[in-house]
Amino acid sequence: MAMTDPARTTPRRSSPPRPPRLRAVDSSKNREPKSRAATDDQAKAYARCRTLGHRWDDVGWADPLRTPPMGVSHWHARGWVSRCSNCGCERTKWLTRYGTTTLNTYRHPDGYLRHGDDKLTNPEWRRTWMVTMLGDDA
Repeated sequence: MAMTDPARTTPRRSSPPRPPRLRAVDSSKNREPKSRAATDDQAKAYARCRTLGHRWDDVGWADPLRTPPMGVSHWHARGWVSRCSNCGCERTKWLTRYGTTTLNTYRHPDGYLRHGDDKLTNPEWRRTWMVTMLGDDA
């Protein structure tokens, strides 16, 4: 029977994983975008909104010919549009003629949504934003 060296069987201590930094992603193809500098600023703006919430500014009524989404009564339902002044995300709040709010629909700018390996949970978004803004000591 061969004796094994305990130094070789002891697992290595690994350093704690470093939190990821924000980077811009082309959400249509999950690739790095062409204009890196501008989109890194956009990635920070998107992360800020995901971390702290959107700053909605009222735009006005949606086009009357715009069809409400499935599940909303089409009888005199109208959409009230708001846009985030930070990231450009657009929200339409659908209301019935009786003033009942039904649901919201969103239009996200390119690069806002993440898919696959780039998708982060809410706590991961917060931690990533903090590290990106304050450094590794956050």
